[in-house]
This record gives sequence, C-alpha cells and structure tokens, in this order.
Amino acid sequence: LNYKIAPWTIEDCLAVYLLFALQSDVRWIVEPFFLAVSRPHESHDPFHFYLSLLSRSFEQPFLGISPSGMACAVTGSKTETGKPMLLAFLPVPQISMPSSWYEIYLSSPQIHVRGFSIPGFPFVWSGFNGKVAWIGMPSGEKDLHISILPTENNTENNNEWTRKTEWIKVKGQEKCAFDFFLNADKPVFSTPSKKYSTGVQIDWSAFSNTDLPLGFYRLMQTDDPVRFRKAIAQIPSPPTIWMYADTFGRVFGGFFKNGKIQSFLPKDVLIVTDFQIGDLNSRILTAKELSSPFRMQRILDLCQEKKNLDGTELKAIATDQTSPLALRFLRLVLPQIASEASHDPLMQKTFDLLSKWEGDMNLGSGQALVTEFWMHTLIQELFCNSMEE
Repeated sequence: LNYKIAPWTIEDCLAVYLLFALQSDVRWIVEPFFLAVSRPHESHDPFHFYLSLLSRSFEQPFLGISPSGMACAVTGSKTETGKPMLLAFLPVPQISMPSSWYEIYLSSPQIHVRGFSIPGFPFVWSGFNGKVAWIGMPSGEKDLHISILPTENNTENNNEWTRKTEWIKVKGQEKCAFDFFLNADKPVFSTPSKKYSTGVQIDWSAFSNTDLPLGFYRLMQTDDPVRFRKAIAQIPSPPTIWMYADTFGRVFGGFFKNGKIQSFLPKDVLIVTDFQIGDLNSRILTAKELSSPFRMQRILDLCQEKKNLDGTELKAIATDQTSPLALRFLRLVLPQIASEASHDPLMQKTFDLLSKWEGDMNLGSGQALVTEFWMHTLIQELFCNSMEE
C-alpha cells in the first residue's frame, strides 16, 4: 500500500484509551434518542446527522442483560468456604474481530499484575496483583448539549468560540477537511454542511485535568482500600464504577458522584452493572435515566435463594440468561392480543408457547426470537413516522 506507519507516541496511548472509554458509555446514544423522542419535530439537521452515525448502535438485543460488563462478589458469610469470591465480566462496547481485549501479564521490579487491557494502552484495566483484584465499568457520566453555533461574522468577536479545522489524508484522493468548534475548550460537532447553525457539544469528565496514566500506574500497585481509592480518583473517565476485593476478605464498590469517590460496603453480596451498584439490602443508581433494573434484580434474586455459594453456583448466577424485561413485556402485551390469537391456529400456538415461557434467552429459543423481534418492531412502529429511519 506504500503506507508508512508513524512512530507510536504517548499521545497515541491516551487517544486509544479515550476512544475505548468513549465507546464504553451508551449515553452517547441514549441522550440524543431521548431528546428526539420527546421533541421529534424540533430536531435540527445536525442532530439527525448525529443520530444517523449512531443508528447501527440501536441494533442491540433487548435481553435486559448489560452488554458492557458486570461484576458479582460475595462475602465469606455467603460462601461454602467462608472466604469471599469475585466474578467479573469485562466491559464490551461492541463485538469486534479482533477483540477489544487481550490478556496480559505485566512484570517489573515494582509491578506484578495479570489481567486485561486494550491494544496500545500500556496499563492493566482490570486485573489481580496477588493482593487485590479489581474491575472497572462505565457509569454514564457524559453529557451532550445542542449548541447554537456562531456565524461567520461573530466568531472573531466571541472569545468563547474557536473555529478549528483538521485534515484527514485519504489514499488516492484529496485530503478531507474536518470542521468543528471549541466552546470553552470543549468540542462542538456540526454537520458537514455550513448552512446549519446548530451542533452537538460534548461535556465529558475525560476533559478534566487529572493524571490518568498515574492513576492506572497506582492502581496496578494497590494493596489496600486507601491506596485503591487514591488511584481511581485519578481516573475520571470510564471506568467510573469499580469493584474491589483483596486476599484479606475485604470487598467494596466505589463510584464517582459529584466528582468525588463514594464507597459502597455490602453486607453479603455486591453487584455492579452499568449505572448501578448494590447488594441484597439497597442499591444506588449512578445515572437514573439510563438504569435498567432487570439484570441486577435477577442476580440479587438468585443470590438470595442460595445460602452457601461455591464458585460453580456463582458462575451460573452471573451467566444466567433469563430476562425479566422480556417477561414483563409479555405480561403487558399478551392480554391485548388474546382474543385475536384465538382466530388463527399459528398465532394461537405462538401465544400458548409465550404464555408458558419462563424467559430463557439462550441460543435456539423460539420464544426469545419472537419476543426480541416483537419489541424491535414495536419501537419502529411507534417512532419511525416522527423520527424517520
């Protein structure tokens, strides 16, 4: 291809991490969607352009199971051995080939840690250093704003706005211009057309002035809860919900709230999913408008049923594929079609199967397929006319 690879830099390491962190948080998708649903006829063209970039992200199953990772820990009072157990699933922004994650063992005179990282990022995101195990997940701390862009005439007189252009080289073609604005040092993206005066502004904790590499460096060396809190305080962008467990039997969760680290100490069981952290007695929603209670509630219910858990049972609980969301959906809609279903043999057969179904979303379930397709079609029927494709 006659392509020369530029030398890798520290800035490239940070850019790889920030891109992964950006992809790990569904607020990019959900906030514009909520706004478009609530005010479908007021959306400006840049907004529709932004939504079109994200439209493929809507093609997700409604399993009621978080696609971005989770962790489950139980204290010694809930296990067969009397010692705590931690089971975690890495955040997965999207399925990709090759995978976003690779297993890594990092060894130096100061550090011995194994875990998982992303290519190009020289630290361990989630891992175990012989004394402490941890995992981090996103919690939806980004904000998006619709901004009124300055006109060509008043940009120079407004100190808060700066017009920027970056160039993208394309092989065999002329280089492309990428135009955007900075407002109070935060980027505002608009459509390629210059005739529109609105754009999408990003307000993100990753823009804060903290030493993110230092936070991860300290994280890999942590050996107690105090040092752990100091380390994650330097990591303001995703992950922003953390689970900690050590060989002394201590288990706790940490999350950012109003820019500060808050701790959550469980009595028996600690569950961390996207936007939620909780135990058998209580839970905290870190981003209420985005939180889906179904996955956490299902795990808590299963943990409550068991008195003395072993590793096999904890793994079965964490990988359970029953969807309370699908069951709730069917409880609401099946009574609406009961009379109509009785007039069609195939529809009646499907109705009977769904009525007896227990919500198992495992591969090969016809009931799961019908329910998923039904929910997707319902959303399309409800919103397509006002929101377009």
